[in-house]
Amino acid sequence: IAFLYTDVVRVIVLFYAMPAWGFLLGWIVLRDPITPGRGATLVLSFLGLYVVFGRETGIPLPENKGDWFALLSGFIWALSALLILIHRQVGFVVHGVNFFGSAAVTCLLAAVFMTAQGNLTAPTSGQIWDAMIWVLPASILLTLPACFAAVFAPTRLNPGVAGLLFMVEVVVGAITAAIWANEVLGAREIIGLILIMMAGLMDPLIVLLKKGARA
Repeated sequence: IAFLYTDVVRVIVLFYAMPAWGFLLGWIVLRDPITPGRGATLVLSFLGLYVVFGRETGIPLPENKGDWFALLSGFIWALSALLILIHRQVGFVVHGVNFFGSAAVTCLLAAVFMTAQGNLTAPTSGQIWDAMIWVLPASILLTLPACFAAVFAPTRLNPGVAGLLFMVEVVVGAITAAIWANEVLGAREIIGLILIMMAGLMDPLIVLLKKGARA
C-alpha cells in the first residue's frame, strides 16, 4: 500500500528502520542486551530517518500516508519476527501459510476500502487476466520461495539480526527504482540509504571482528 502513495526509496528507508524496532522489541520482551553494535544500529537508523525526513522541521516524521504505511510495515515485520522467534515450536510452513493468508485478507480489505474512497478503480476482467499472465509465474518462482525463506529465518534468529540479513534489498530496491521507476535519488535519499545500510551492517561486522580477534 505504501508504494501507491510514496516513492520506492522512501518506502525502503522507512521499512529498513526495522532492525532498530527489532532490537528494541528484543530488549523489552526477550531481555536481549543492547550491545555496542546494536546501539550503533539504533543511532544510525534514526540518523538515516532524520536525514531523509527531518528537512525544515528538524523532526524526522513521515510526510504522507504512504510514508506512514511504510514505517508501520517495518514495525509490524519486526513484531512478527519476534512472535515467530517466541513460538519456535510452530513450523515455518505454518507461519508461511499464515503470512500469505493474513496478507491476502489485508490486501483485499485495503482494496475494497480504497475503491470505496475513490482512490482506486476496480479492474476489469481483461485487466485481471493480463496481469495474471506475469503475476502468477513471478509469484510462484520468486515471491513464494522468498517469503517462506523470510519466515523461516526469524524462527532461528533475533528479530533485529533477521532484519539485518535483508539489507541487500536496500541496494537492489534503490537501483531498480532508479532504472525502472525513473525515480531520481537526491542527496538526502542517498545519504539516508547509506546510513540505513551502515546500521544494518554494524552488528554483524562487530560480531565478525570479535570472532576474528579470538581466532
